Amino acid sequence: MFIGDDWAEDHHDVELQDETGRKLASAQLPEGVEGIAKLHMLIARHGGEDLESENKNYAGTSPITRASGRTHAVQARYARNNRLADALHRQAFSALNTSPGARRYYDKQRARDAGYNPALRQLGNRLVGILHGCLKTHTPYDESTAWSHHATLSATT
Repeated sequence: MFIGDDWAEDHHDVELQDETGRKLASAQLPEGVEGIAKLHMLIARHGGEDLESENKNYAGTSPITRASGRTHAVQARYARNNRLADALHRQAFSALNTSPGARRYYDKQRARDAGYNPALRQLGNRLVGILHGCLKTHTPYDESTAWSHHATLSATT
């Protein structure tokens, strides 16, 4: 499945296509969390049964971990779909202002000395995981459900 997004000032014109280029759906979505939730529902209606890790790898949000003996390195993934990575970067940035859970997660990453871009990439990775959960369970995005696990962890630490 391919997703095209044309940004305007206050909305996104989105089109879903299958592997052959056949149009599956199109919609005009608002900015922010409401638009993200509607996008998740649109994708859920038209497929999206890929594995979560494959989606994260394709988007370029998951890190590359290399370990050998006593050496352990975690690096950013550069082989990726650049358009999707850019869209997720913008989605993560937009979520900072509209989603309290996303803001808490981002602030937690920054508190761990992650730079601006790595923290946004990790937030984007988490958003892909949330999308996968919505598609897998056929449920719409819900702010309290999506970030409840991270709110509980930060309250206990």
